[in-house]
Amino acid sequence: MNTNEQRVRRGARLLDQELPGWRSRVNSDSLDMGSSRRCVLGQCYGSYGSGIVSLGLTGSRLSRMSYGFRLREKHTWEDYELWQATWRKIIQEDS
Repeated sequence: MNTNEQRVRRGARLLDQELPGWRSRVNSDSLDMGSSRRCVLGQCYGSYGSGIVSLGLTGSRLSRMSYGFRLREKHTWEDYELWQATWRKIIQEDS
């Protein structure tokens, strides 16, 4: 399992604890991790920012990255595509 997948799985576990049934709120077809409304947190909480606050991750970008909710500032298109694909995979695994 790569670091990206570990981070996303950590984020999914946090959502499992804090918002049981979150997967049913996420439309993976319209999932766009670059959008504050169509990302996982946006679809679950109304916006990325609301999700970050609700999950208590307002402290630093690193904490958001460690849960797979954010990529590092300088990333490639391939990084983004892998990140989004990993979230889709995790959502569909347990749906």
